[in-house]
Amino acid sequence: MNRGTFIKLIFIYLSLLMPVLSCASANAKKEPVSFRFAFLSNTNPSSPFTGYPEFLPAVIEKINGENPLFVIHAGNIVHGGYDWMGIKEWDMDRQFRKFYQSISGIQSVLFTAAGEKDYYNGTTGLYKKYTGRKDYYSFNYGPVHFIILKTTTGIPEIIDSTQLKWLRNDLALNRHSEAIFIISHHPVYRPDKNGVKASGNDNLNRMLHDYPVKALISAGEDFTMVKSGKTDYITAPCRGYEDYTRERGGARLYYIIDFDGTAVKVAEKNL
Repeated sequence: MNRGTFIKLIFIYLSLLMPVLSCASANAKKEPVSFRFAFLSNTNPSSPFTGYPEFLPAVIEKINGENPLFVIHAGNIVHGGYDWMGIKEWDMDRQFRKFYQSISGIQSVLFTAAGEKDYYNGTTGLYKKYTGRKDYYSFNYGPVHFIILKTTTGIPEIIDSTQLKWLRNDLALNRHSEAIFIISHHPVYRPDKNGVKASGNDNLNRMLHDYPVKALISAGEDFTMVKSGKTDYITAPCRGYEDYTRERGGARLYYIIDFDGTAVKVAEKNL
């Protein structure tokens, strides 16, 4: 057999084999992505001039035991404000440094969103310096897309037109994700008797229906979980960091959020 005939036979063999391989790939069952992450917020001290909650390292240790893929802090890391209130930049520096000392044992990647108390003199400059995060951004875990929004611009709960334009582009770029999660400090939606309603931005409401948004999760004020269409609207506030003691209990210090590829489950956690 000469070299030319051998190459032709190989080509024919591969041509016959490829449809079989294609059918096998098409018929292979795709495993849904599943993961767990931890969610917390409002860990700020009661005053910009006091220390940091002493039991935060214990909370981090508990979170580590839950084995989350990553941790999201949804804002109010520190107790900020304005210079005219007597709050100086070194007060903010001290609080941020103390926060990172307190969570130094964390074993997962930390993502953050800015809360209203993370501002100093009306800006997030120090928040961005210490967290290394932008005001709003997104990231992927495999085929799942996460979006972190900034909801403290101007009037709380309303995102501005510049961010809305960025969000529209980000959603379009990630429209083929298996699921999209949107995180914010203030809820961009509030539950009502008819399901949910937008907090001041109807354009956002119309936009999200075009994409595979699985959940919107915010710190909020009271725990709620409302399903509207294909999306879960969740407010998961953390309380008790300012005045918590082990004896009193009852505080919601963090949440564990599980996604099995279809459903979102939220569990309240305490020490």
